[in-house]
Amino acid sequence: MGQFKTSLIISLTILLNFNNCLADNNQLRQFNEKYLNLTDTDTYHTLIHINKKNHIPSAARLNGEHYIKAGYRQIKIQSFSQNHVNKTALDVAKKLSTIDFASLSNWKNKKKLSRAFIKARDHHTIPWQFNGKTIYRTASWLYPHDGNSVRAENIQQSLNHFKYPEVKKLFVFGDLSAHTMNSTDGIVHWWYNVAVVVAINDEIYVIDPTVKSNQPITLNHWLEKISPNGTYSLKFSLCHRDTFSPINQCNTPRKISAQAMQSLNQAYLNVEFKNLAILKRNPFSELLVHSPYKKHK
Repeated sequence: MGQFKTSLIISLTILLNFNNCLADNNQLRQFNEKYLNLTDTDTYHTLIHINKKNHIPSAARLNGEHYIKAGYRQIKIQSFSQNHVNKTALDVAKKLSTIDFASLSNWKNKKKLSRAFIKARDHHTIPWQFNGKTIYRTASWLYPHDGNSVRAENIQQSLNHFKYPEVKKLFVFGDLSAHTMNSTDGIVHWWYNVAVVVAINDEIYVIDPTVKSNQPITLNHWLEKISPNGTYSLKFSLCHRDTFSPINQCNTPRKISAQAMQSLNQAYLNVEFKNLAILKRNPFSELLVHSPYKKHK
């Protein structure tokens, strides 16, 4: 174990230019002990604080909790009526069959979409502060418990950076859940999810590396993964690419500030790192040394 820690520290220093960031084995041991003592409940309450600080409703839903109750708890909603004055993503939510996808840009080429997916997923542009050093990481793909809005925004910003056609975001509300190896329970629960969507001719595709890590998937396939009870009771809203969360304007949103995104990304990268330690996996290795994500400039 001691040899492993030493080689890991050497690898980090060489590959990531940490200098003295991880000075000795004792520092690594203390770091792991600190975070291995965290529980999922600790992490959940940490995220609630993070989201409240940034005025963002958490997507997390407690196991067995009805999505309306979860939403009410988060943003004090009373129903999903469409009669509200403010046209937020939540206000305009309706049945999937009534969503007009004709406004989506037609990418036409699936290979182009696959390349865009890889570039956006692997985009190492998020500054993460660790022990006084700045490391550039990808979005928090390995923390599925919450942060859907943050990751969807990272995707749309990356696609815009690479000058791909404009995209939109699809919000879905309901008793959502997904099986995952990145949770101690093997499953996570949400009252809403949001992802970037595009069209290829008559087919709608979703870009969501947390749900499907290696490629974009069709809307139907995505819904099968996040709504095991079917789609009948779900509500949807197709919004502008800058619509960040359910409480933001759907069609004419104000873009989230760079400062808010930096704060949220830092927070979710922290809990992603902690989550792997809770799972008794090695976050240094998975996220930093042997990260599967290649860098795209």
